[in-house]
Amino acid sequence: MNCGTLDHMKRITALFIVSILFSGCTAIAGKDISPSPAETPQLRIVFVETLRNQESLRGEAFRETAYATDPATALRTLQRPNTVSADPFRVYAVDRYLSPTIKGARIFIFDRGNRTVTILGDPQGVHLVAPKTIVVSPAKVIFVADSQQGKVFGYDLNGVLLSTLGKRGQLGRPSGLALDPVKNWLYVADSAARNVKLYDSSRHRLFVNERLIVPPKGFTYPTALALDRRGDLYVLDRGSRRISIFDRDGNFLRDFGMPTDMPGVPPQPRGIAVDSSGHVYVTDRVNNNIMIFDGSGAFLHTWGRTGSLTGDFWTPSGIFIDKQDYVYIADQTNGRIQVFQYIK
Repeated sequence: MNCGTLDHMKRITALFIVSILFSGCTAIAGKDISPSPAETPQLRIVFVETLRNQESLRGEAFRETAYATDPATALRTLQRPNTVSADPFRVYAVDRYLSPTIKGARIFIFDRGNRTVTILGDPQGVHLVAPKTIVVSPAKVIFVADSQQGKVFGYDLNGVLLSTLGKRGQLGRPSGLALDPVKNWLYVADSAARNVKLYDSSRHRLFVNERLIVPPKGFTYPTALALDRRGDLYVLDRGSRRISIFDRDGNFLRDFGMPTDMPGVPPQPRGIAVDSSGHVYVTDRVNNNIMIFDGSGAFLHTWGRTGSLTGDFWTPSGIFIDKQDYVYIADQTNGRIQVFQYIK
């Protein structure tokens, strides 16, 4: 990331702050303020920016009128992003919006250095039907799991297909991805097979011994994956509303469940991510918030509320946290990626 981008992000960060409180699920969005003693935040999460299109990447105001009336603006603007990933230079989002002019899901690449957006779709040969998640390797291979096609596709930054995992029926319904850059391992959550499979991402193939990752009691419907700073794997089981944790060698460590006594309807977890302090974030697309747990699995609180303002969510789906603790959330119905930063 260049200095200009950092300065830009610092200026935006100074304008807004989201403070998560001990006493409930209230989130404050607005100018940077000092909370009263009764509102001392447990976690400090600062708003950075909202990504929708190239104008938003450059810090320009979102023009609702132009978006609604200009078809060209609408075509190059996120509509229904459901998954997000990032590296130090780019943010990657998959937009599942379909229309007569958009034949399939598209990949948006927000380049922070150039302040430009590249959109990969049908013209480039990117044929995605039901993409569930996206991760990017250090070699800049964009892996996307398509649950309906039963495959994981690997593309380069120009949309050229490099690899296809899941041939010969190896995958039933790939829903979650995580990539270990140290070992070049690509973890794939197969919801239909109720396990997590392990691939060699550098050679684009399943391991010969077909290593499978399953907890002692099995999975019900594993759908999302995340890695912490140690390389431990976190598996979100949407069916049982539990999170299972494995070490870097695939050995089961522990698991924990989600609270059942919170206000609202039972959670519908979709995405999972872990910050540098070991906090676990899980998006809840029905209650429109993010559940946060500590490293031991104890529930801390929820973050966010239903709405379209800064810090609000409407069917949040994918979530990703990078090495600098920037938190990227695919705010699906709001048609945007919200970017925050966890401050220690």
